[in-house]
This record gives sequence, C-alpha cells and structure tokens, in this order.
Amino acid sequence: MTKKKMNTYLKFVLILLGCTVIGGIIGFVSFMAEGTIGGLRLLAEGIGVSICRYLFAEFMVLLLIEVVFGERTMYKMKQHARFLETAEDDFADRIEYEMEKDAAWGVGVLNMIGALSMIFLATGYSIDYIKSVSNEKEGLGLLGACVVFIVIFTYNGLWGVRQVKLQQKLDPSKKGDPASTKFTEQWLESCDEAEREIIYQSAYKSYLSLSKWIPVLMIVTMIFHLVWNTGVMAVVVVGVVWMV
Repeated sequence: MTKKKMNTYLKFVLILLGCTVIGGIIGFVSFMAEGTIGGLRLLAEGIGVSICRYLFAEFMVLLLIEVVFGERTMYKMKQHARFLETAEDDFADRIEYEMEKDAAWGVGVLNMIGALSMIFLATGYSIDYIKSVSNEKEGLGLLGACVVFIVIFTYNGLWGVRQVKLQQKLDPSKKGDPASTKFTEQWLESCDEAEREIIYQSAYKSYLSLSKWIPVLMIVTMIFHLVWNTGVMAVVVVGVVWMV
C-alpha cells in the first residue's frame, strides 16, 4: 500500500515537472521567434479584418445554413412523430431513438452556428471599430449584420420551442414552458426514472468533459496572452468559468 502511494506521488511530481519543462520550451521558443510571432499576429489581425469586412454576407450564409438544417431536421422529426402514432412497440423504440438523434443534431448544429455568430461579431464589436467606420455603406453593412445576428438567435430559440412542443404533443405527460426560467426543473420532474437516469449520466459526462477542457483552455489563453498579448480578460473569463 505504501509503495503504491509513493508511486502515485512520484508520478504526480513528474507530471508537474514535465509541464514546467514544456512551458519553459514554449516561452523560450516564443522569445526566440519574436519576428515570426509578429507575422502571425499580423496574419490574425488581417483575418479578423477580412471577417469584419464581409460580416453581413457571412451572417446571411450562417442564417441560410441554420434555417435549411433546422427545417430539414424539424421535418424529419415530424415524420417520425407520424409513424410513432401507429408503430408497434419494438419499431416505436427505434423511431424514438431516431427522433432523439435528429433533435440532438438540430440542437448541436444550431448552437454551433450561434457560437460562430458570436465569434464573427466579436471581430467588429468594438467602439473603436464603430468609430472608424468612414462611409455609409460600411455603417449599413454593420447594422445589417447586427440585425441578421439577432434573427439567427431568434430562429434558434423558436426552433427549440417547436422541438419541445413536438415532444409534448407526442407525450402529454411532459411538462414545462420553454419560455420559463424553470423549464429544466419542470421537464425533469415530468420524466420517469429511466429518463432521469439518462439525463444524469449525460450531465456527468458533460461535467467530466468540462473538467478536462477548462484547464486546457486556461493554459491556451495564458499562452496566447504571453505570445500575442490577447489581453487578460480571456484568462479571467475562463478562470471564472472554472471556479463556477
């Protein structure tokens, strides 16, 4: 038992030493490659400017993808719902699985589009950039992009409401108002034991994933701040998320 504990402690110390060495190498390479890093910083800034310049067109493409994928997924779920009304038990289980899979894909893709929209908007979402807009065309483009940005998130929210209402139509025992801040609690209370077990397992897997990824993101933001001077705010935000 004592030997096992000593091996564990030794392994932990070696991991810390290894991380320290890697950090030192990254810092040394960053210092020696200052010219290359400056070039990469200019490249990143150029990409940001390009994204900002065509922001309206990019948001229109994201909105088109969102609507097409969202409506296609909703159509497939409605088709499954029609078959489910007359299906036998074994076939009904299969249809329910396909319907849940479509819903998961819909939520995942729409959330990904929402995240990309936030990232794209961040390239021009600053008072300095707004003040630098020199002509009416650029100003209208930025205003139009903000309007499309709102439409993207509006569609995302309405799609979620439609998806919940469709499930409640198939299973009236499911309770909860999607517009309520207590929807999650209301929905969970209306689930049976098997459904709750699936939810708990999914939540635990999500917790484990976040527990692994948040420290990695913290390290990445610190390295970016060291190399590209991206600002301490990103580090603070990830740190707050980690504490929460």
